Amino acid sequence: MSEHLLPVKTGNEQFPVSYRNIDATTFDTYYCGITCVHNAILFCVKQIIYNQYQPVAYDGRVSIDIVNLFTGELKHYAELDYFTDMDRVTVGDIKVDDNYIYMCSAYSANNGQDYRRILVFKLKDWNSSSLQLERVGVYGFTPNNLGGTGKLVWYDRNTLVTTTSQDILMFDTKRHAFTPYSHNMNWDARDFAVGKDYVVFTKDSTSSPTVLIFNKTTKAFSTMSLPTTTLACVGYNNGKFFFANTNYLYIMDESTMTVTETRNIPWAIPANICVSDTSVYVLSSNSARAYIHDYVHNETQSFLLPWTIPTLSTTDNTKSSVDENFWFVYRNTLMICDYSGYSKYNFGYKYESIVVLCNVSNIQKFSYDPRFVTFTETFMFVHDGDIEYIFEPVEEIEHVKSVSISKSDYRFINSIQFKSD
Repeated sequence: MSEHLLPVKTGNEQFPVSYRNIDATTFDTYYCGITCVHNAILFCVKQIIYNQYQPVAYDGRVSIDIVNLFTGELKHYAELDYFTDMDRVTVGDIKVDDNYIYMCSAYSANNGQDYRRILVFKLKDWNSSSLQLERVGVYGFTPNNLGGTGKLVWYDRNTLVTTTSQDILMFDTKRHAFTPYSHNMNWDARDFAVGKDYVVFTKDSTSSPTVLIFNKTTKAFSTMSLPTTTLACVGYNNGKFFFANTNYLYIMDESTMTVTETRNIPWAIPANICVSDTSVYVLSSNSARAYIHDYVHNETQSFLLPWTIPTLSTTDNTKSSVDENFWFVYRNTLMICDYSGYSKYNFGYKYESIVVLCNVSNIQKFSYDPRFVTFTETFMFVHDGDIEYIFEPVEEIEHVKSVSISKSDYRFINSIQFKSD
């Protein structure tokens, strides 16, 4: 082959798919299998079915395992009791920030009432041997009809969004308070996605209209119908919404809010969708086949999982995640699909580059000022620190003190605060 020709993949190459056993205890039934990635840490959450008629010690327990995506190290992170920690909440979804884990209820069994609740737990150190998490609080909203599977999505950096049958709920992570926006449509959402200007919900029924739209600027609601009315899941990426329903993928441009492309793809009723880079990742209800569709090159790949994804419901839901084109699905085992190197045209990096791992295990390779640089298990970050100087009396002038600041410190100063003795 000529050295001037570009290397092109044939489409027959297989990307690597592997599995990890991360929960040593075997159980028959689960409420959920949920993954979430934050700061190169993969959180894997599983909750065991609670049997009120034949209870055992582990019924309803939530297990959290974490994987360091730099090193591959696995750690059993926490176990949460159904009654004392979870307030008899069934987990619908989780999100993580630098300090806390947020768990949203799929449904709640508390005094006979249904609540949409968010439980907030404080993150603990990676090296901690305790399986307990400090619970910050449980925050509830009482709707007329709960609805939805408890999905939780970042609306902005300080706000999470979830849904009920009558409202979409904004949860302020600073104030720990809900702000509801009522649409009064008795609309059970199957799925939703947050875009730049809109939040889009798909209906958990086959009746029209099939899509509810929330304008983030005006806070107004509108509806539209997809070309087909079977149950759909929705994701968002780079200015486009992606709707997956039986046999179809619809791509909607957010600037016009119209469907611009239709792809015929042989997946069954979608139970979960993730969108990352140029690809859509889909799991189907009652199916063991997983799909990846590259919507730029219009190529579809699929493979069989060793277990079946159940029908999406409040009592059984699987929420996968994608990070750097690695797809994570957690049920009986953890599936890791490496789609990062799969592309039709492999040009390599656009520019010359070098990758340096900046985590705890590499501290000795760096010279740094610990006032402004902190290393963690998966990353290094630069932040504000404190530089303290002591004022000394000026001999020539009574009641006056002064201080000299070195040039090396002066360039770091962005604010000054004076403290009295």
